[in-house]
Parts: sequence; structure tokens; C-alpha cells
Amino acid sequence: MRHLWELEGYSICRILGTSLDENDLKKIARKLGIDYEDKFLLHAELISACKQKSPFSKMVERILLRKFCNLNLTPQEAFEQIRCGNYKAPIGALMWIACQDKSLEPKTFSIVHMRELELLKNSKNNSLNEKLKREIEELRAKIEKLEKKKERLVSERENLKKKVFELTKELNRLKLEKAEMEIKFNSIGGDYSFERIRELEKEIKILRGEVRKQLKREIKRKRNRLGKEKKIQIISYLS
Repeated sequence: MRHLWELEGYSICRILGTSLDENDLKKIARKLGIDYEDKFLLHAELISACKQKSPFSKMVERILLRKFCNLNLTPQEAFEQIRCGNYKAPIGALMWIACQDKSLEPKTFSIVHMRELELLKNSKNNSLNEKLKREIEELRAKIEKLEKKKERLVSERENLKKKVFELTKELNRLKLEKAEMEIKFNSIGGDYSFERIRELEKEIKILRGEVRKQLKREIKRKRNRLGKEKKIQIISYLS
């Protein structure tokens, strides 16, 4: 069996990076005396320490063997799963088994490395797609808002059309009425009629004044006559 420290650094990096869980990393961080929160520093120190045979690298190898003990695959079978992308076991375990055959180690790395690059590229594309999706949703929201505004404006336009129609109808009626009034006005003399009416009003005012004066004189005469008649009656009565 090829031991962990006998593998190439790039293989150690990917096997440990894909195989160790949180509990494993916390245990290893305590052994190395490294802050667990600094994941990159922990990973780098872990890879460096496992490149050499030591009690620490043996401990890490035992952790891996416990994780992979249930797998019964040959290096070639593990490599085929990696090559086809049809993983029936964790990728870290498949790499560990495939690298037991030294001739398969560089081939395994080349496949895994290109898959990593593809994932990074897809991740970028996914980010762009998400951005495009957000922009599309924003555009859809704007379009929907504009559609509602358009419907409201169309409704307002129809109401304005109705008002314009009603006002036009009323204006035509007023024009017709004005024309009829002008005809009547002209038939009674036009502007001369107004002058004649003002003259008649003056004459009526004068006549009313004269009538009032005559009425006052007539009332006064009647009062005088009645007064004389009463005096005569009183004299007759006394006689």
C-alpha cells in the first residue's frame, strides 16, 4: 500500500480537502496548534505536515483508512469512476484508491484538476446567470408597472374622449342657440331695437312721473272737496 506521505503534494491536497469533516479538522488543528477558524492556514499546514512520515501523518492516514475501509475497489475501478464522472463513492476515497497505483496518480490529478476548473468556470457562469435572472426579474417588474400605467392612461384617455365629445356636443348646441337668437334679434331690428327700447324706457319713466303728479293733484282735490262737504253738513246740523 502506498502511504499518504508517499503521494504527490497535489494528491494529498485534494484527498484531505475532500475527505476530512469538521470534527477531523478541529482535532488536527489542536494537534498542530493552529487556529481552526483560519481554514486556509490550517489546510496548508496540514498538507505540509503530511508530506513527510511522522506520527502526525500516520494519525491522519488512520483517519482516512477508517473512512475508506468499507470500499472494495481496485485502483483502476476507482479511476474509471473518476474519469466517467459516475461517482459511487466520495471523490476523496476514489482518489486515495486510484493513487495506490502510482501510474494512475497524474492521470487522476489531471482529470480532477480540469473538473475543478470547469466548476470554477460554471460557478462564474452561474453567478452571471443569477445576475441576469435578477435583472430580468427587475425588468419584468418594470414592464408590469408600465403596463398598469399604460392601462390607467388608456382609461383616462377614454374618459377624456367622452368629456370632449360631450363638450363638443354642448358647444354645437350653444352655437345653434346663438344663431337662432341672432336671427330673432335681427328680426326685431337688431341694435336699433336696443336704442328704441332705451328711449321707450325713458318715456315710460317720464309718463310714470306725470301720472304720479296727476294722482297727487287728484287726491288733493278730492280731499279738499270732501273737507268742504263735511263743513256744510256740520253747519246744516248746527242750524
